[in-house]
Amino acid sequence: MSVDYYVRLEQGRAGNPSTAVLTAVADALRMDQAERDHLRSLACAAPPAAPPTPVVRPQLKAMIDAMHELPAIVVDRLSNVLA
Repeated sequence: MSVDYYVRLEQGRAGNPSTAVLTAVADALRMDQAERDHLRSLACAAPPAAPPTPVVRPQLKAMIDAMHELPAIVVDRLSNVLA
């Protein structure tokens, strides 16, 4: 996405931005679900389907469970704690 397009998007001159563009902006700004919903309502876009529930792979869960004495954390790309 170009800087010019982003500026037009912020100023409301970009027409109808696609769901992919709105999702990319929300991801880049690390918005939570309420902020994403607000962004979509400002852009007059329909809300996308619910995001998939994050799942920790069984192998990773088993590895964490095996580390009784060590602190461990699993996060997604937005730093949301998964386990």
